Amino acid sequence: MTDKPIAFPAQSVLPAALRITVPWKNGGGVTSEIAAFPAGSGLHDFGWRISTALVEKPGPFSCFEGIDRILTVLEGRLRLDFVDEGRTVVLGIGESLAFPGDVAVEGTPLDGPVRDLNVMTRRGAWQASMHEDRPQPNGADVTLAVATR
Repeated sequence: MTDKPIAFPAQSVLPAALRITVPWKNGGGVTSEIAAFPAGSGLHDFGWRISTALVEKPGPFSCFEGIDRILTVLEGRLRLDFVDEGRTVVLGIGESLAFPGDVAVEGTPLDGPVRDLNVMTRRGAWQASMHEDRPQPNGADVTLAVATR
């Protein structure tokens, strides 16, 4: 969806030990950044961003204007309450949900802490999809495989 060149080696390994820990925009926790583009971009100027987070207590999601999100639960169960829509979704391990990053969402971990995987893309410039255990050789610009264990 973009004509921006990406200069990644054909195959890269991004060790968990080298991940950058960043406070959430709303201050409610921290996230571990796996990868972002362009290199060196922050929370306000990334084209796309992939991270994991530990959700230990109920609270609002950070608002990201003009960003689309895909959230996948890696551990635990997470209830998402879409405040303005009056809609609730519960995600278990391996379940994903795509939603705009600029809608009001409250997250509540059920039965203990939740670890999630977040894929965020700048709307209109980048697009992402999530597939579990099924490589998608579709000519995508970037394919990222995340080992969760």
